[in-house]
Amino acid sequence: MSFNLTRRGKAPWPRPAQFIMHLAARVPCLGAQVNSTLGSAEPPQCYYPPMIDWSSCVAVERDPARVSGAWVFRGTRVPVAALFENLEDDATLHEFLEWFPGVTAEQARAVLEHAARSALEAA
Repeated sequence: MSFNLTRRGKAPWPRPAQFIMHLAARVPCLGAQVNSTLGSAEPPQCYYPPMIDWSSCVAVERDPARVSGAWVFRGTRVPVAALFENLEDDATLHEFLEWFPGVTAEQARAVLEHAARSALEAA
């Protein structure tokens, strides 16, 4: 069985281990499990980032009948998570807006500002 490990417009992952480490950095507790499996001297530690309450952000909406109830940009089917995933993969905001034409620059800025405010409140 073969898996397609391409990254949004980038070359495939050179080694499966690199792909696993990429995932481990993004999934709570998976990183600790991967480190302990690979024999890292670091003790397993789990960090659970605080959840953002998107209900007060006017740029997003959630409908259980669309996109499995995920938070999406208002008037679209584009999940809010897509913005953060693309930014984590080194995409620019301009590129994201080109790839998802239904999302406006104002919506993207509002989501980023809301996330930043939420992070500051949690700190």
